Amino acid sequence: MGYVLMWIESLSAMLLLVAGILAWRWQTQRRQLLARAALAAVMFLAVLPPAAVVIFNIAFKEKGATLGYGTASVLWLLAFLGGSVALILKARKDAGGTRTAATWPIGRLLAACAAAAVLNLITFLNMDAMMNAKLATLRMEAGAMALSSAPPRLTDRDNAALVYEKAFDAMKRVDAKTPNLGKRHGQWFKDYNKPDYVIDSELREYLQLQKGSLALLRRGAAMPGCYFDRDYSNPSLDMQLPELAQMRAGARLLAVSARARAADGDVKGAVEDVAAIWSMSRHMMGEPLLISGLVSVAMANIGDLTLEGVLRTRTPSAQDLAPLVNDTISFYPRALRRCLMTEQAFGLSAFAMLSGDQDAKLVYQSIGLRGELDSVVGPLWRVFLLSDDLHSYRKYMNELRNAAMQNYKAYKPRIDQGARRIEGGILTHLIAPALDRVQVSFLRAEALQRLSEMGVAVAAYRANNGKFPASLEALTPEYLAEIPNDPFDEQPLRYAPAADGVVLYSVGDDLVDDKGVFRDYQGGDIIFRIGNVPDAPVTTPVSAPGKKGVTPAKGSF
Repeated sequence: MGYVLMWIESLSAMLLLVAGILAWRWQTQRRQLLARAALAAVMFLAVLPPAAVVIFNIAFKEKGATLGYGTASVLWLLAFLGGSVALILKARKDAGGTRTAATWPIGRLLAACAAAAVLNLITFLNMDAMMNAKLATLRMEAGAMALSSAPPRLTDRDNAALVYEKAFDAMKRVDAKTPNLGKRHGQWFKDYNKPDYVIDSELREYLQLQKGSLALLRRGAAMPGCYFDRDYSNPSLDMQLPELAQMRAGARLLAVSARARAADGDVKGAVEDVAAIWSMSRHMMGEPLLISGLVSVAMANIGDLTLEGVLRTRTPSAQDLAPLVNDTISFYPRALRRCLMTEQAFGLSAFAMLSGDQDAKLVYQSIGLRGELDSVVGPLWRVFLLSDDLHSYRKYMNELRNAAMQNYKAYKPRIDQGARRIEGGILTHLIAPALDRVQVSFLRAEALQRLSEMGVAVAAYRANNGKFPASLEALTPEYLAEIPNDPFDEQPLRYAPAADGVVLYSVGDDLVDDKGVFRDYQGGDIIFRIGNVPDAPVTTPVSAPGKKGVTPAKGSF
């Protein structure tokens, strides 16, 4: 009802203004040019907003970003133009030797115009107050949604976060004392899976200095749960999350330690460090925050690559591998759904921040608004765009959460469309496009985790039998209950034996079987190598899933 009143009141005010200008035009013959300029200005100002809405909707139709009230704007414009033409024709009629407009009372017309404008402003302010009240309830909804996904609090005795915080402080103290060694971090903390990973004297010195930090990290990883203090009842864009970078740094330190221990012959210790990285990753995934989930994925990948590097350079015994057996239980699909729910809560909180308080400035600044402009844009957005924008955001997030329960093949076309499938909502387009490929990131982590699980089984088979299995079927049921499926195409993960090693791989998110060819960490096949397998890609298919006794093709490696 409020929008109908605003439509009628604004139209009435503009038509009364036109009538007043026409009366002035025919009652002041000396100022005809000025009157005509005023009438043209009013016409331009009336046409501008509806035309801007129509042009915006046409220009951004392909991207899905649309402004509401397109039909209402066009109808308003047509009504205004029709009324203006009728007034102009009426004003020009001859009434007893004078123009009709010359008899119109200018003062009353302008007073009526002002009254209609005031009524329109009052209606607008009432609508803004109503939307602010709606945003206040939205803040409560966001808090309840975030709390529903929040992890349970732990006693200090069982909380690994307290141990991790001690480890972080110890790591910082070492780095502060050894700035020269710290410059080497970029070289040390990469290429964990390379067989020629260099363990030099400076790295050994650094690991010796970080001995206490490593002990604390391993101790924390062995604990059952982890809870960093977060105010989930009040999700906010400015929530501080310093532990994310620190946890990832801890995983990198353990990865370097694992490669050094493997190089020194302590394969069991290297495997224990990999198990600690995976445990830290699970602790991080326990937080229902999307950014925490992505950091957890990155940490798990560090552990997977480190394990690959160890298995490419060393031959662990079955006892050495014991810490990793049954340590790769899948948790990514469930974690993704939980993270997306909390992400939706943060998005709703961002909407709620636009209720006019000081928090709104954070959102305005994120989209480039400065100074007093935000006080104008805020009410306009709340009254005219909030409902459609909020509906678009809810719809988009529900689609993402539903996609987390679908198989990848069914959802891939929607991922390929990217941000274009977000229908409507300016703010939705600002905060949502980065989420389009989140599912892919989690699925790639899931694939690499399953490959790591198979890698542990293959390494255990080699330890017990002195050779690699001829096919994956040789692993069941003693080493694997069943062959894991590729999370991308739902087919068994692939196995490619080589002369002195094997390549396990997933087809990746492009769904193209490159026969184990490694392109990069962002696309193509996802691979896991065991034994003396060079970094050069596999160029010839050597085995098909489900076939036993396949020998390596000549020239494959």
